[in-house]
Amino acid sequence: MKTIRGRLFLSLALVMFFSIAVTIFLFYRSTADLLRDQAVTQLELQMEKALEVLNGGQIADLDDAALDLRFKDHLFAAEYAVLDAKNKVVASSIPSWIGSVPAAGQSGTTGKIRTEGAEWLYTVEDIDSPKTRLMLFTHIEDLRGFNRQWIGVTAIALAAGSLFIFMIGMLFVWNTTRPLLKLRRMVGEFQPYGDANAIPPSESDSEIGQLIHTFRAMAVRIRNHHDQQSEFLHRVSHELRTPLMSIQGYALAIQDQVIPQEQALSVIQNESNRLIQMVEKLLEMAQLDQVSEEWPATPVNLRELTERTVEIIAPYAAERNVTVSVAGPEMPEIDLPQEQVFQVMINLLHNAVRHAQSQARVTVEDRHGVWAIRVEDDGEGVPEPLREAVFSRFFKGPGGGTGLGLTICRQIADRIGGVIEYRDSDWGGACFTFRSAS
Repeated sequence: MKTIRGRLFLSLALVMFFSIAVTIFLFYRSTADLLRDQAVTQLELQMEKALEVLNGGQIADLDDAALDLRFKDHLFAAEYAVLDAKNKVVASSIPSWIGSVPAAGQSGTTGKIRTEGAEWLYTVEDIDSPKTRLMLFTHIEDLRGFNRQWIGVTAIALAAGSLFIFMIGMLFVWNTTRPLLKLRRMVGEFQPYGDANAIPPSESDSEIGQLIHTFRAMAVRIRNHHDQQSEFLHRVSHELRTPLMSIQGYALAIQDQVIPQEQALSVIQNESNRLIQMVEKLLEMAQLDQVSEEWPATPVNLRELTERTVEIIAPYAAERNVTVSVAGPEMPEIDLPQEQVFQVMINLLHNAVRHAQSQARVTVEDRHGVWAIRVEDDGEGVPEPLREAVFSRFFKGPGGGTGLGLTICRQIADRIGGVIEYRDSDWGGACFTFRSAS
């Protein structure tokens, strides 16, 4: 049984079989004990009747007495035997018993004896005659045969009922596993570039229906991821091709001596630097996509880290005639992944200097355990419709770089549980805030 449906059918059949077997066994044992108790009770009642017969007559009168045991519509013969003081049978309804010595108990007892290869259930009482006892007994095998007949009828009824339950169980299993087979077929036919909405929704709110709903949602995410990857590869190839074509064109121009060599080499150097920056950004994004990599948190003084970042960016700011200042109080150390926080700050500050007209500022603050780093400039800012798009891959505004810096910043912020957001600067330019979530 390799399929779930087959295993469920087999499990259901085994459960039904063992349930019937255990039920019949327990029922047989309980009915056997019950039948024995009822037989003992009737033997005792028949003993009272036999003693009344003997009080007014002779032992031979017992042959005409109706001493049979009755169970529903069945009669079981109750035999008698008269025992002397030595427990020897002197008279009996079974002639072969006369002269035998059965192992009967004391007067007033009941039990089982074995004689002539058969088991008998008996009860024994004293007779008025001195040292004489009367024993009534019945064949136990007759009781067992009746019990087996009763159990047989019960087993047939149980089997019929179990078969009906099994058919209902099969119908339930069939209806339950049908969505699973449907889901298996959908999984086998699913293609990441196909239409995720082509997967039909489940009409059931059961666990399997929820599983199908989850698979549809997963298919949509896979499809979206596939589209994003395709778009990403398209943009990467386009972004890499542009400087490569420029480098190739100016290299051919040098070879053909159609433009001054110094001018061509300057363009080739600039385009090469742009290629290097783009590849470095792509490598940074690839490292960020490795979610399993852990970033160890160490005590960080954000004020000191900000001042170090400004020192590193100072030559670039001087080249563009932009003044960069640091504001904010001294701060206690905070446990953060220092390398990643520095990466966000250098990207934000580099963008601010690139777009600033004359000044940029970094403000560090800590309010009630919520730290924040604001980087602002006096440039043109970001138009309202583009304020979320600036965090998308390869989005470049006027004078933009690789179009990956802010994407990397947001990925880092998300990974460390922080937030990065945009608002207008008091100077009219852009203001990006990198802060803790709470």
